[in-house]
Amino acid sequence: LLADDSLDVLARRLKTETFVRVHRSAVINLDFLHELEREGDRKYTAVLRDTNRTRVSVARERLPDLKARLGLA
Repeated sequence: LLADDSLDVLARRLKTETFVRVHRSAVINLDFLHELEREGDRKYTAVLRDTNRTRVSVARERLPDLKARLGLA
């Protein structure tokens, strides 16, 4: 997707119950989250439910919000 808006602006336009910002460079659709994989001390990767099992880094400062949205907090 190519857009002139910043990711902050685009993220605010998405449905907040479905999408979550997980990194300064990534927003994911929770409906496509396959698993949250731990890769060390406070390092997590979101693995998506697509044919390539796309992996998206989760920023430490965004992890608490993601876990809360998943009911893991």
